[in-house]
Amino acid sequence: MSHTEQVKLTALDLDLKNPRFGPTEVVTTQQEALEAIVRRSPARFLNLAESIVNDGFDQIEPMIGVRTGSRVTVLEGNRRLACLLALESPGRVAAVLSDADATYFSKLATARTKGTISTLTLHIFPTEDAAVPAITRRHTGVNGGAGLVPWGSEEIKRFRARYGGTLSVSAQVLDLLRANNIETDVPEEVGLRGIASTLDRVLNTKEVRDKLGLVKKNGVLYSQYPAESLLPPLQRLVDDFRLKRLKVGDVMEVTDRKMYAERLDAPKLPKGYKVGGPKPLSELATVPVNTLAKPPSVAPSSSRTPRATRPRRTLVPNGVHLRITKPRIRDLFDELKRTDMRETPNITAVGFRVFLEVSVTNYLKLHKQFRPEREKLKEKLLDAATYMVAQGTLDEMQKRVIVKAAGDKTGNYAYSAYTLNQLVHNPDWHPDVDGLQRAWEEMQPFISALWP
Repeated sequence: MSHTEQVKLTALDLDLKNPRFGPTEVVTTQQEALEAIVRRSPARFLNLAESIVNDGFDQIEPMIGVRTGSRVTVLEGNRRLACLLALESPGRVAAVLSDADATYFSKLATARTKGTISTLTLHIFPTEDAAVPAITRRHTGVNGGAGLVPWGSEEIKRFRARYGGTLSVSAQVLDLLRANNIETDVPEEVGLRGIASTLDRVLNTKEVRDKLGLVKKNGVLYSQYPAESLLPPLQRLVDDFRLKRLKVGDVMEVTDRKMYAERLDAPKLPKGYKVGGPKPLSELATVPVNTLAKPPSVAPSSSRTPRATRPRRTLVPNGVHLRITKPRIRDLFDELKRTDMRETPNITAVGFRVFLEVSVTNYLKLHKQFRPEREKLKEKLLDAATYMVAQGTLDEMQKRVIVKAAGDKTGNYAYSAYTLNQLVHNPDWHPDVDGLQRAWEEMQPFISALWP
């Protein structure tokens, strides 16, 4: 067990076995330890010094140490200790700072307005081993909730808004959904990483806001629709990223977000409802439905339970028809329309890869655009898309999908040539059924142009 103790700054030693030190760094003295800490990141060291000088030393989280006689070795808090020691004697770090940074640091030390620190509060443990659990919780991640759980981007923005800023657009949308008991948390099996930054990027795109009937004024989102109309498309937007139906890379560029806006469902205004003017989302969340407008009288609804929508089981949606003139390619297409991709994802993935390549090759040969030296799938995809744009059968935004498919080298896109090749040639690459479905939906305009 530990106890709290007041220890003089002059009795504290830096940890010569600090995990921040690299394997090639030789640290055998206190001076070498001090220089090694500064050398790791001079900019962060200077920022910490500025904070101490301007705002005072923060002892909300006491350092952790172990006592050996009259000395205490600090096991947790070495950066803070190093900065305090250097502020007492700026010359000790001059050799590892640039001339300009050394001069600036010396001025900081001279201009200390919050007074010097002579005594610090520490948690003292009897041995290093006894301190391991406490340091583990502090420095090795969330640990299932036992460790330090840092704020995500949404929490940070909410905190800043609380003290004078404007709540981010993502937080405004998430608050509206939560107020209506709609799930917004990222499932643990999907990943704990927040989605706020991605949502901000999407919602700050005018085309997306226009599609959703949202207006942004001075950082505040206003809705032209009542809550019951706006919630379904907002839920779909959030779920696209919350459930990783889309990745950050899918909406990184403006053209990608404009394409995404085209696929979004617009809110449907209930018949007979009239909204007097745009309302902030924060007000919309608390406005009772019957105050938005009086709904028209309707006949009693049927007592039958509405049928649940089942997920699509085939790669090619019902109603998609292509005029394929080559018998074997037509057979491939028909099989993809019949095959249950959720039961046979590997067969579906390989079949889609083959269907795509033979279709593109046939198109290039038919239009005398085939070049034997450009035999890779990604090259043929680019050649076909470029020719289609020149002929007016594919627009530039649809071509962007093919450019991404050809350029991806990491498997970020379900429809990329890289991903499709991995599905055929890599025995450890497993197909993602939802990714396959998304691949067809993204590439359908291009595929339809292959078989007009």
